[in-house]
Amino acid sequence: MTGRPNFAWWFVSLAAAGSALAAPPTQPDTFTVLENDHVRLVFEGRHAGLASMMDLGTGVEHIRNVPGPHALWEVRFANKAGGVTFDSTGFPYASALVNREPGGLQRATFRWTHLPLGQPDGGGSVEVVVELPPDSGIASWTIRVANNTHAWGVSRVDFPKVSGFLEPGAYDLAGAFGPWSTWGSLYRRFAGRLHLDYPDGWGGLATQFLCATRGISSVYMATHDRRAWYKEFVVHPGLEFFIRNCAENMGVGGADYQAPYPAMLGVYRGNWFTGCKIYRRFALTAPWTANGKVADGKASLPAVRNLGLWMREWGWTKDAPPDYDKLLPLVRQAKDYFGVPMGFHWYNWETAAFDTKYPHFFPAKPGVDKLARGMVDLDLKVMPYINGRIVDKANADFPSMVPYAAQKQEGGVYTEHYGNKVQQSPMCPYTAFWQDTIAGAVKQAVTELGVNAVYIDQIAAAGPEFCFNPSHGHPLGGGSWWVAGYRQMLRKVRAFARGEGRSVLITTECAAEPFMDGVDAFLVVTGRGSSSIPVLPAVYSGYAIYFGSDESAITELSDEHWVMEMGRDFLWGDQNGWFGFALFKPENERKRAYLRTLAHARVAGLKYLADGELVGLFDDGSVSKFKNTPFVQGSIWKAPDGSLGLVIANYRSHRSGLAITVDPRDYGLPADGVYRLRQFHPVAGPATDRPAGAVSFYETLEPLEVRLFSITPAK
Repeated sequence: MTGRPNFAWWFVSLAAAGSALAAPPTQPDTFTVLENDHVRLVFEGRHAGLASMMDLGTGVEHIRNVPGPHALWEVRFANKAGGVTFDSTGFPYASALVNREPGGLQRATFRWTHLPLGQPDGGGSVEVVVELPPDSGIASWTIRVANNTHAWGVSRVDFPKVSGFLEPGAYDLAGAFGPWSTWGSLYRRFAGRLHLDYPDGWGGLATQFLCATRGISSVYMATHDRRAWYKEFVVHPGLEFFIRNCAENMGVGGADYQAPYPAMLGVYRGNWFTGCKIYRRFALTAPWTANGKVADGKASLPAVRNLGLWMREWGWTKDAPPDYDKLLPLVRQAKDYFGVPMGFHWYNWETAAFDTKYPHFFPAKPGVDKLARGMVDLDLKVMPYINGRIVDKANADFPSMVPYAAQKQEGGVYTEHYGNKVQQSPMCPYTAFWQDTIAGAVKQAVTELGVNAVYIDQIAAAGPEFCFNPSHGHPLGGGSWWVAGYRQMLRKVRAFARGEGRSVLITTECAAEPFMDGVDAFLVVTGRGSSSIPVLPAVYSGYAIYFGSDESAITELSDEHWVMEMGRDFLWGDQNGWFGFALFKPENERKRAYLRTLAHARVAGLKYLADGELVGLFDDGSVSKFKNTPFVQGSIWKAPDGSLGLVIANYRSHRSGLAITVDPRDYGLPADGVYRLRQFHPVAGPATDRPAGAVSFYETLEPLEVRLFSITPAK
């Protein structure tokens, strides 16, 4: 398509009382239009490619005017002999119909028939439905692919597809993606290409949405999928955007595809933070948030909610049995120094070398149980490492495990290695064998070692594999079964961890949303950068706990940079730490002192930082040389009781001032009456009452100081 089309509405009344208003079927060369006060969506004639997505409030056009026709969908059919791919540009649609419901909902339905799959009637058909609500610029998009053959099966469906989408270098792209999905990323003026798997907490997507912002106009790209099917998001500004939906029973003769979830695509007013809150509304209806809020004690155990700091040791028991008399005093020293409830993550406790012999984590090194019980007696949460995903292919009993491993389509198992070149095979989490194996390992760690926490590696970090073993009982290839299998495994683990009066913490590596209700916390350990933003806390604060820091920070960061990275994580709701006893070397005195400052502030602010929702961010407008972090930053949290918490950190080694203005009405506090402002950390200050409206004040913070304030309605 070249040039801007002349759009026209075509509506007629149906005779039946109360029925929807409908346009007559669109002629092949007529544009189809959905429009409300927020957005205009224009679909090309003949092929229904999306030709325009206009933000009517700002006048921003989010689709570049590039030659067409443009595909709306692409479907791949496959069998054992190969595959064939069709897209909507190869076939004029058979019909296009627009309906307007009495409440204002508009629905466009496009149908393609007679896809050439070797049958007299064509063998396949496609139906696309786009629904635009009256009060939003974000539409719901669904697709159905019917397959009338036995020779072919649907393998994947790329939908919705948009060509010429987003001008390169003109948009800021945000989401819970990498290079690691620690918190989320904001790629300013993005002009590259991203291909992101979901759910994948290491290098893919931890949540199912992306936002692209130009000025104050943004595009929301998401799937609202409560079952967490495996899928891929591809965005390349100026060229394309699509979501690849991988079918159940991929390539199995006769297999259809009916979208089990809607894609959500359209415009909204605001930035990435606003987009997070749009997604949060969906996320709070998903099964992984069904345990409720952290404050209620079911989503995460109070014992992990209350932690102020984590330590982690990699090498202290790596090469020899642990020496109780030497190591326990180190633990006691750390506990006394930091003076807050602490967790301790323990690697290399087992006799076998790291990343070998899995899932045979036992026997432990001699003395591990004695040291572990001594640490528990000091009231630490002691958490040994196990892996919940892979098996060492060199194990003598590996052949007996092959039937439960993830199987390739062509047969055989997958092979992976991690640094030490040991060949590992990912297991299929849908099998009761693997679920029970990991649940048994957790039970053994607790009963034999006496620990009160267990870390299960890789579950949230590594994305799904396709498995084609029909004996496992799941659909072959794509679907939601991978997540469903791990969720069932974690239910078995949690039944033990919280059964018979136990209070055992369960955590996993990285963060991927669908496993939230099976763990007490996510380890966010991977690297931070100038693109890091708190997408995960903006969506899930109050419902999930995150802990950890970039493991290389203690050796690679200067004291100044350390303060900024640790302080920024703290402001975003992180339980800081995940460092070893190297903290107590003389050269790290300033680093450990700042961790202690943050740990005490965390404990003082649990009502907000653990239980509350992250609702805002602010800073002093400065930009440091370290990852573009301002020198003074703050965050705004809303507690379950409705009060606001302001958390402010000064990263400078000298006093710094900050002018603060917060309007409590923006966060749901009463619009009338009086607000009470009070500092409650590091010391309690006098309360001051402010008239209804914006609360403004100026604070001068001491070097490296962290201050916490509350804003409540005055009684």
